[in-house]
Amino acid sequence: MSSQPWNEFNLTQPPIITIGVKNSTLDLPSLRKTLDKIILLLESQTELQESAAFCSRLLARRKNSFHVFEGFRDLRKVNSALCRLLKLDVATTLRTFVGNLPDFIRSGGHETHLPSQECYDYMMLRMIALQKLYIRVTQCCLKSASYFLKLMSQNYFFDIITVLISTLARIWLISHDNAKQIASYYRELINYRRELPLRQQPLCEGFKFPKKLEAVPEIASIELKDQMIKHSKIANKRSLTMLDNEAANVPKISLSKQPSSCEISKQASTSFIVPSSSDLDLGVPISRGISVSSMEDIKRLKTLESISNFIKEEDKKRKNSLSDSATRNISDATWKILRKKISQLPSNDNRSAVKLVRNLLGNIR
Repeated sequence: MSSQPWNEFNLTQPPIITIGVKNSTLDLPSLRKTLDKIILLLESQTELQESAAFCSRLLARRKNSFHVFEGFRDLRKVNSALCRLLKLDVATTLRTFVGNLPDFIRSGGHETHLPSQECYDYMMLRMIALQKLYIRVTQCCLKSASYFLKLMSQNYFFDIITVLISTLARIWLISHDNAKQIASYYRELINYRRELPLRQQPLCEGFKFPKKLEAVPEIASIELKDQMIKHSKIANKRSLTMLDNEAANVPKISLSKQPSSCEISKQASTSFIVPSSSDLDLGVPISRGISVSSMEDIKRLKTLESISNFIKEEDKKRKNSLSDSATRNISDATWKILRKKISQLPSNDNRSAVKLVRNLLGNIR
């Protein structure tokens, strides 16, 4: 067995065995309530799952652009840790354990059948692994975001990096909160361990369960001051996101040099002389052709023969110059449908031909 059994992904789950215990002092309602809270927490991770799926899609689409970047490798570590979280499936383990708990503790010398301590130890090891994975996600998110922020400060890949950082921030926030809650629940659960009966030997002999899990690292902000100073000499001074935040070259504004209110009102009252029309450049007038509506021409089509002739003429105009044709606002698909249906009509069916033309070409202006 490894010195860190919680890190064994393929740790064998012991068989679910209940052992009769007389006069048990286990606080069953509190234990069940704590386990139900953890199950509810783990089963309401829709937002984290959506962010993880989005992170995977970003990796797949941008692997050719950023695969050599250090921050992109950290992003892949985030994705791997999130996949491990999904495969770990601690909620199912907890639900199985809760299902084997009795409804109440029997008193008066009667036996109460409780799950063995080995089953409880397996559940606690998965809790430790869960919190460690959440911490790893937060650390990799922080490292990756720091790298991409440095690129953004130099105006590299600004659009896609904005999406990457927002996704990392969302994953970091949820994972950070989950890690803190898991650590809090662990402190409550570890006290119930000694109340459960031991069948043969501990699941992890030689491993001592900690009384509390490691503290989740906190951050106030991602500091980039050293990086900004380093790159301030090569910053583009016309950029809106200059790296040199010290702004040493910007002169300070002196309030004594500001114009007084009297001066402002005096300047505002200065008259403005409008130049005469002869001095204005009005440009060169351009003659434009008057567009003639073709709807009236279409209304004159009363026979199938006249409609067929109109279609032949329009075919030539549409092929030569679509803008000169009367049916320029009609799509090619609609025009083909009209041609096909007109060609299929009997030679004396004038009424159907007129109806087709007005229905399909009625939106000509």
